[in-house]
Amino acid sequence: MALSLPTHGQAAWDSPGLNEWLLAHQSGRFNAKIYGAVGNGTTNDPAAVQAAINAASVAGGVVVIPAGTYLINQLTISVSGLTIQGQGWGGVYGGGSIMGTTLKLASGTNDHAIKFTPPGS
Repeated sequence: MALSLPTHGQAAWDSPGLNEWLLAHQSGRFNAKIYGAVGNGTTNDPAAVQAAINAASVAGGVVVIPAGTYLINQLTISVSGLTIQGQGWGGVYGGGSIMGTTLKLASGTNDHAIKFTPPGS
């Protein structure tokens, strides 16, 4: 995100999603899509989901993962009291559409997808 200063002295952000990012930090609800998660079942999303987890861990709040399928190979949660909230109903219905949030293990992941570590470790 870059900050540019126009000649008339008002700051202008040239990054889409700034309002959503500011709202997340004010409301305590950190939407993984604001951090770049796609949730289409083919894009590898761990970095974006982890960024939302990290932001909520520092600021305190809820990680919101909207309906979709998120490929992940590893997420680390090292704070107590963190809430991760999906949306909608899980599973595949009717014509094969996802009606809720699914975290799907990425191909080639042989260990674990979500690692819980004690705070401070």
